[in-house]
Amino acid sequence: MFTQRSALILLLGTLAGSVVAILTVRTGSGPDAAMLDGGGAFAGAVIFFNATIS
Repeated sequence: MFTQRSALILLLGTLAGSVVAILTVRTGSGPDAAMLDGGGAFAGAVIFFNATIS
């Protein structure tokens, strides 16, 4: 299904997005803002780790 590299990149992206979403909720924002922030962090992390991990 996935190569080890792509699985690692998606795993790290999911971890980054989840952490940002949790921190957003803990600051008092609603779940809609947390989903948007977490999704943005996921996308940024996937792009970053894709360029970094070779």
